[in-house]
Amino acid sequence: MQASIQKDQAPSGKKPLLLRLLAHFFSYLFHPLFIPVYVLLFLLRFHPSYFSGFGEDDRFKLLLTTILNTVFFPAFSILLMKGLGFIQSVLLPTQKERIAPYLTAMIFYFWAAWVYFKFNPQPDVALASFMTGVFLTTVAAFTAQYLFQDQHARHGRRRTGGLLPHRHEKQFDADDLAAFPGFFDRRTGLHLPDDRERS
Repeated sequence: MQASIQKDQAPSGKKPLLLRLLAHFFSYLFHPLFIPVYVLLFLLRFHPSYFSGFGEDDRFKLLLTTILNTVFFPAFSILLMKGLGFIQSVLLPTQKERIAPYLTAMIFYFWAAWVYFKFNPQPDVALASFMTGVFLTTVAAFTAQYLFQDQHARHGRRRTGGLLPHRHEKQFDADDLAAFPGFFDRRTGLHLPDDRERS
């Protein structure tokens, strides 16, 4: 009986190549750095009323500014820290290595929100409020990083926990899905434990 049970269990070794490729793909596609850009692209495409008075050049300038402040500069900062030896890996597997990238992202997200408030022509105030929310969310994540072990799970919980149906009169916990894209990380063995999980 015990042998048959062990035979039915999935092996704990190397995962299939296709599953590992999917894990990498979705982990990069839904990386938190890209979320502000995705939101802006969605609004530009489906809610142009937020950009009344904007020409094509103005929309491109706003998109480029968002990409620079929320993707390029934070990512470049991490690469710079790696080159200077402040962090050992761009994957930031330990809490200690995440401190400087979090602080850097907070600075650039604050600047992005400030640019939205001062942009000319002025976009809808909801956009500046959204970018301010991105900054405040990063502050909250930095504050809570010692309370949670999985960064992907926290981002997934923040973005999906309030949107999914309730179950047994309790808010659905996105950890039940291992929090997208952490689901793929865990299933393929690509999830990197932090320093507390190693001990």
